[in-house]
Amino acid sequence: MEAKKKTLLWLELAGFVFTVVVGTIMHFGFELSGFSRTLAWLFPVNESPWEHLKLSFYPVVFWGLVMYAIIRRSPTLRPSAHGGVRNVWFARLLGAYVAVMTTVVSWSLQYWLMGRSVLAIDIGMMYAGLLAAALLCRLLLAAQQIGDARLLERCAVAGFALLLAAFVVFSYRVPASRLWLDRPYQAYGIIEGHLLFDRHLPSQVQHAPTMPVFAGFAPLVIVGVLLAACFVYGRRRGTR
Repeated sequence: MEAKKKTLLWLELAGFVFTVVVGTIMHFGFELSGFSRTLAWLFPVNESPWEHLKLSFYPVVFWGLVMYAIIRRSPTLRPSAHGGVRNVWFARLLGAYVAVMTTVVSWSLQYWLMGRSVLAIDIGMMYAGLLAAALLCRLLLAAQQIGDARLLERCAVAGFALLLAAFVVFSYRVPASRLWLDRPYQAYGIIEGHLLFDRHLPSQVQHAPTMPVFAGFAPLVIVGVLLAACFVYGRRRGTR
């Protein structure tokens, strides 16, 4: 195995550990922040499946920034006409999307088959999605350029911006779907649930979805189509 591929593998495995640790800590971030509404976009504000997607998305993005800094400073990894890594931000967007969709698909299948989800499976699939994200990123970073570098970078920025906007908006305005429903409280929106401290205190619940279902799933569909289009374009470009 080439030195570059070995380096990327170890970096992405370190990234997997980073995302697992950070994602686990972030689960309690809303309570640790004193239930700050200003930070509601960053941490899960209830126990719904959607809010737990933040535990996959944000850590992958954070590690992407770390990887970008490492790549820019490394003579071996820095993109150049003679080598280096490729598909930097596109790889990270694909990783983040796979991590997020692993949770969505797993939860949907559990609900369809059993009418509920199992906590152990949810946690296991979250970690599996983060591992898949790390390995996919390593493969794409070590691969040849799959398309026009500038176009892929712009698509990646657009995809990240759309997903970030979705997490921000849906933290305060909730689509009417079970994906956003907190099952323990049977409520939507921001819930001041105490997982660490003062569990005896009553929780404050913000009810009532305010957005249609299609608005909630649209960002995931659009980003999926964007990623697929980039792959198709890259494949056609490579056969010319």
